[in-house]
Amino acid sequence: MRAALPTALTLAAALTAPTACSSSHSSAQVLTGVRAADVESATSTVEVPYDMHVKTMRDTPLLVGPHYSLGLSWIATGRELNPRSAQNLGVRPVRAAAGQELVLAVISPRATSAAFKPKKPATASVLVDGAATPVQGLPLADSETTASDTVLIMVGAKPRSSVRLEVTDSGRRLDLDLRTGAVSGQGAFTQRDSDVKWRGDSRVMLPNSGVPSLGSGRLSLSNHVTTQAPFADHATLTNYQGGKWAPAGRAFLTLPLPSISCDAMLGMTYSVKFNDSTAFSFTPDGGGETVRAEGEKRDVGFASVPTSTTATVVFSVPDKTTGGTVAFDLRNARVVDADDKGGPWVRPPGVFKLKLTFDRPE
Repeated sequence: MRAALPTALTLAAALTAPTACSSSHSSAQVLTGVRAADVESATSTVEVPYDMHVKTMRDTPLLVGPHYSLGLSWIATGRELNPRSAQNLGVRPVRAAAGQELVLAVISPRATSAAFKPKKPATASVLVDGAATPVQGLPLADSETTASDTVLIMVGAKPRSSVRLEVTDSGRRLDLDLRTGAVSGQGAFTQRDSDVKWRGDSRVMLPNSGVPSLGSGRLSLSNHVTTQAPFADHATLTNYQGGKWAPAGRAFLTLPLPSISCDAMLGMTYSVKFNDSTAFSFTPDGGGETVRAEGEKRDVGFASVPTSTTATVVFSVPDKTTGGTVAFDLRNARVVDADDKGGPWVRPPGVFKLKLTFDRPE
C-alpha cells in the first residue's frame, strides 16, 4: 500500500458555483470526449479547480477488486478549467463545448493496495452514456512508496449525462459514478479476518522406532515464526481466492498451516504425510454444516522450533460465517523417516482445535 501523503485536501472560499459569464472569449482548448493526464500527486490532491463545483472524496478506496483498489481525491463539474487552475494541476486549460460541461476527477494516489498480485492487470474505461473510452494507467499500481504521479480524468459531456469509471478485474466489473462517487456492480472484493493461534501438544509414539522410549514423545503445534508469510498469524474469509470467485452464497476460508514439532527420536528426521481434506475440518458457530478442506497433499517435516512457510489451508464455507472451529486430525496420517519408511502412528496424537472469530463487515 502506498504511504499516505502528508497534506490534507482543503477547499478555499473561492471554490464557488460556476459563474454565469460565457467562456466564448476563453483561449482554453475545447474538450470533447475523454482525456486522461498524468499529474503530480502531491499537487493534484490539494490543488482543486476554481470556478467549478468541487466535491472532496477523502482518498478512501471506493472500488476494491482482488487485484486493485481505486479511490478519488476530488471530483468537479463546471464549464472551464481556467488557466490558473490548469497551471496548478500541471495541465493545459480546457473548456466544455457548447451545450456540454466538464467533469473532472483525480484518482487518489493513496488507495492502491491489492489483496493479490495480478497475472492479468485490471482494465479501466470511462463511459459517457454507455460509450466506453479505455483509460491507460488505471488502476494505479500497488506500491509501498509514495506515488510520484496519479491521473486526472477530464470529460466533456452533456449536463445530466451518465459519466462513470468502470474497472474490470477477473471477469467482473465495478462502476464509479464520476459525478456523485456512487459505486455499483458485482466485482467488489470482500475480506474479513480472524486471529490465528495454533497451540497444543499431544503424546505420540512413532512407528518402527526400534527403541520405544526414544519413539515416544510430544507432538506440538504453533504459529510459524516469520514476517514473510502474509497468513502467518491470521485467517481470511474472502469471495475470491486462487484465481477464482466463490460461488454464490459461499466464501473461501484461508488459514495458515501450523508449524509441527516433535521431540520423539531426537537426532532423526521424520515427517508426517496427510491430505488436507481428511486432516482439516471446519464447523461454523451455531452448529452449521461441518466442511472439509480442499484436497492438498502434504509432507510436513517435524521441526524442533517453529519454521517459516507460506502454506495455507482453504475451505469453502457459507459467506455469512462469523466464526467457528477448525479441527486438525492427524490420527490417520502416515509418519515416515528420511528414507520414506514408516507407517501409521503406534500412538496417534489427539485432535487439535483452533477457534476463529471473524471481524464484522465494514
